[in-house]
Amino acid sequence: GGVITKIYVKVGDAVRVGDPIASLDSANDRAALASAQATLADMSRSLTPQELAVQHANVDIAKVSLDNAARDAVNAFHDGYVKAQGAVVNYADSLFTNPQSANPTIDIRTESAVQQSSINAERVAISDTLNNWSAELATASTSNAAGVISDARGYLLTVKSFMNDLAPIVNGLNPGNSGLSQSAINAYVAAMNSGLTALNAAVDSVTAAQTGLSAAKSAYDQAVSNYNLKLSGNSVDACRYGN
Repeated sequence: GGVITKIYVKVGDAVRVGDPIASLDSANDRAALASAQATLADMSRSLTPQELAVQHANVDIAKVSLDNAARDAVNAFHDGYVKAQGAVVNYADSLFTNPQSANPTIDIRTESAVQQSSINAERVAISDTLNNWSAELATASTSNAAGVISDARGYLLTVKSFMNDLAPIVNGLNPGNSGLSQSAINAYVAAMNSGLTALNAAVDSVTAAQTGLSAAKSAYDQAVSNYNLKLSGNSVDACRYGN
């Protein structure tokens, strides 16, 4: 497609394969070619010292941001454990006898024996979750920040699921069906709400740290890619920031 500038034949003329019949205005194509040639020339030339310093600075700034995001992720991993353990031990465990044993028993009324058995089994699983999380604390570092922050989110969601299953049991209590005073029921409800609030805060914190780390890693990778692209003609400098 384009603008026709000249027609070489008229209707009824005999033509052979390969004969030109018209020509198009090539001004746009010439402009596009000139632009591409200029871009290629700019990419092919050596960087000035000032441009090289800018590229170095961009990578270094991105690396600092990545390191900070990794530290934030590790801190969120530790803080999430503290909040999750606190929610379980300080709030949920008040509803159980021997909560941290192999055979915890919920003390308050449940809708059925099946629900009671299920929530007791969940409490056992929560102990395993917290134990696994605690063991991972010792190895959490900025070098494996992406992995530990992902694990933290999984641990938190497991604990939150347990608390969410406990909540309707607590909220279904009344003096008539439980034998508890209203003040005791109110205390259980307040404890459950406090535990869930702490867990939600931990989930938000871990999610923010995970998002921040992912964004910082992408920004660093892009800065390195830009640096190596600019220095593609210099093998020594281009390898300096290789992934």
